[in-house]
Amino acid sequence: MKRGLAIAATLALGIAGTSAGAHANNPAQVDRFAALPGAPNCPMFPANNVWNADISHLPVASNSAVMISSIGASIGLHPDFGVNLSYGIPYNVVSGSQSKVGVSFQYASESDPGPYPIPASPKIEGGSDAHMLLVDKDNCYLYELYSVSQSGGAWSAGSGAIWNLNSNALRPDGWTSADAAGLPILPGLARYDEYAAGVINHALRFTAQNTRNMHIYPARHDAGKANSAYPPMGLRVRLKASVNISGFSPQAQVVLAALKTYGMILADNGSNWYISGVSDPRWNDSDLHTLNQITGSSFEVVDTSSLVNGPDSATATPTPAGGTATYTPVPSTATPSHTPVQVTSTATHVPATGTATATRTPVPPTSTATRVPPTASPTSTRTGGSTVVLTPAADAYVRDGNYSNTNFGAATTLDVKRSSTGNNRYAYLRFDLHGITGTITGATLRLYGRNTGTGSYSGSEAVYPVAGITWLEKGSGGITWNTKPALGAAALATTVISTAPRFYTWNVGPYMVQQQGVQAVSLALVMPVLPSDNAPDRFNSREASSNLPQLVVTTK
Repeated sequence: MKRGLAIAATLALGIAGTSAGAHANNPAQVDRFAALPGAPNCPMFPANNVWNADISHLPVASNSAVMISSIGASIGLHPDFGVNLSYGIPYNVVSGSQSKVGVSFQYASESDPGPYPIPASPKIEGGSDAHMLLVDKDNCYLYELYSVSQSGGAWSAGSGAIWNLNSNALRPDGWTSADAAGLPILPGLARYDEYAAGVINHALRFTAQNTRNMHIYPARHDAGKANSAYPPMGLRVRLKASVNISGFSPQAQVVLAALKTYGMILADNGSNWYISGVSDPRWNDSDLHTLNQITGSSFEVVDTSSLVNGPDSATATPTPAGGTATYTPVPSTATPSHTPVQVTSTATHVPATGTATATRTPVPPTSTATRVPPTASPTSTRTGGSTVVLTPAADAYVRDGNYSNTNFGAATTLDVKRSSTGNNRYAYLRFDLHGITGTITGATLRLYGRNTGTGSYSGSEAVYPVAGITWLEKGSGGITWNTKPALGAAALATTVISTAPRFYTWNVGPYMVQQQGVQAVSLALVMPVLPSDNAPDRFNSREASSNLPQLVVTTK
């Protein structure tokens, strides 16, 4: 979550505009990737990684206008970096011999355990996010930590991720990283050395205040609300080709040229249209401030459905040296055990014009203002002191027959039907229970929907316990009829479903009382008997725009 910071100073350094302007339009320079200072032998991921992909030729997404409007068509770009070193996100370069230390994590089940090569006096991002980025220059590994702090010589963090810079491996789908989108941070930062080389050859990282509770490739995690008008994590936008940038200042031109060719990837919740970068005394804040003249209406959302990472080379998986624990990037089919949540920043957007005062809201150490403990899925709410309303961390229906290998995890509905082979459908839901305090005293499953038949039909719908909690909602390895986990022996509850659309409820309290302290629960919906009109029951899934599934848990 980025704070609403303005670049406070307007220090003009007199950097010649001819150099950057010329380089930005020189094809030979465009093909050259600037090496990270201090780590010249390490790529910022392979050249065929999506961060480095030229997306200027890709089609415009069909929902582009809606997404741009949601972020803010009239809001100007804001560089969240500049001369002042207390802004931006710094990084540290260490050697392969740097001793590694253990780090304790709030979100341990979705963090790479490390250890991490933290030097004696590391650079840490200011503000509540407190990111620490570490590059092992000899083994080409990137270590990133969120909300990092040290107490009594011991290090702790909200979450941590380790990346092989020679590999295109993504995190397991559903896992966070040091960023809300489950992406690496460093490859999306604007760096002064890139400007000095004349070109930024990669997409930039940006934030938006409101995001949707879904993510698209290459993002692996989301932290938003159930609103289809909001952008998903991983959304990629580019500056329209028709925008004339020739009149902009030198440093702004290099940034804008990158936004035309490589675009920006939505990576975190924060102030709208804030671009991330590494602060450096050599930036010119007056130059960078001119970016504010470019508003959201100058961008378009890119259809990246065809864009994936290229294959790794044979040398893509070196092992980091030093310390006893090693890391190999996890295949994207690995299964998360819970989904930690990042929430919208409370920062105040400060237009990057003239001189402004940065606004910060101090957060007490025990506050959950910056990242919510994983008590529930991203749209969970706590009402009163004894009721927690959870929405699913995952849900999907499965179908047999010709569809037995088909995954329906992206559907906005959960279909359930008892019929002949080829038409049977079960619905599966998984709820995270981390962080529920007190003793569970009861629980109710609530689903919005109806039987899709006509007339006065009414039939029963049963909910069953499911032992497996490691199934994936969608993507590679997503749940299908052939891979669905087994149902428990007996139904937990049965409810009559009619053709009237409304919330239907199942009392699963006795079962949930027995689940005190577990990480997650899976439930399945099954139609016990063949309905008279052979029509399926259909309920909203977590991908729907409203009336999402709920597990209402009461505690004492």
